[in-house]
Amino acid sequence: MQDGRRRHALDALLREAAAQGMQVGAHPDVIDRLGVKSVLVTTRALGWSGDAWACPSEAALRKDLPRRLASEPRVLKPNRGNGGGGVWRIERIGGGEVEVMAAACGAPPQAMDLDAFLAARCAEIADADGFVDRGRRGSAKG
Repeated sequence: MQDGRRRHALDALLREAAAQGMQVGAHPDVIDRLGVKSVLVTTRALGWSGDAWACPSEAALRKDLPRRLASEPRVLKPNRGNGGGGVWRIERIGGGEVEVMAAACGAPPQAMDLDAFLAARCAEIADADGFVDRGRRGSAKG
């Protein structure tokens, strides 16, 4: 997804062109397999992608993110998408409150209830094909 738009129509056109023997730069089937942030999770053991975890469902997001937030700030990224849309930095500030900052809009951080933040993200989880939750441990850049 980019600028709020899905690639379904473009992908169908590219698949049709490829089926007719035309060469396409990036076949949608390849993009579906490689063009995702879950590569950070699958390569975690290599040491370069840091502390990355998959949140493929609402249940996983609600269960795991609060536990990992207890030890350090997290960055929540949609599995699919680019341009920083839907990327959030989250830090626990006390009680059930977190400070959240959107990567793409340049707005200042805001304090909010963790449950409210999770409810908003859970509404996006299907379009994002899940989320990747990333911390700083193990990351060269932090």
